[in-house]
Amino acid sequence: MDNSVLYDHRFSAAEVQAKQQVWKVLCEMILQKYLSPSDKVLDIACGYGDFLNHIKAKEKYGIDLGNFNKNYLNSDIQYSDRGIEGLGSYEESSFDVIFMSNFLEHLPNKRAVEDLLKQCHSLLKPQGSLLVLGPNVSVVKGRYWDYWDHHVPISDHSMDEALNLCGYETVYSLKKFLPYTTKLSLPKLPIFVKIYLSCPWVWKILGEQFFIQAKKKT
Repeated sequence: MDNSVLYDHRFSAAEVQAKQQVWKVLCEMILQKYLSPSDKVLDIACGYGDFLNHIKAKEKYGIDLGNFNKNYLNSDIQYSDRGIEGLGSYEESSFDVIFMSNFLEHLPNKRAVEDLLKQCHSLLKPQGSLLVLGPNVSVVKGRYWDYWDHHVPISDHSMDEALNLCGYETVYSLKKFLPYTTKLSLPKLPIFVKIYLSCPWVWKILGEQFFIQAKKKT
């Protein structure tokens, strides 16, 4: 599938810019807690650099398909356009943190999900972290299939099981964290994002994506 065509249809230029503002606040307030500025980080399916552009890390690597995102990625990001097929080019046990947002559900089947989790396991340093963010099928239910490229239904519980089978230990799990999509009509100004992230009780009402931190078992 041509990501550039799909994303051009799904996100306007204004929506891409709005997402960047949301992720800037999200990284500063929440996600930065899960990695150190001295870490080596890999973002799988890095898209427009929502995560990598705003996180503080010593080395940043991103992979995706094609170069539709090249004008959005900061210059300190080392980018590969080979997608997950290029993961074999990285050294084993070389990353402190691997991040994936809204990606696993796009893989063709559960076997592909397991294979990717195992690849990430080999790339992480001992006790390295895998951070996974994604739509929770147990919460969004039928709306999970509103996107043509969703193939694998995943919940927070099934994600935890898959991680355990692939050599990880879940150390933190949220069933409800972010809204399903930034395309919702909710306010996206940084001040409103800050208010949302400062109120975990609101997550239980509006949150439809899970967030999991898992550690590599040794």
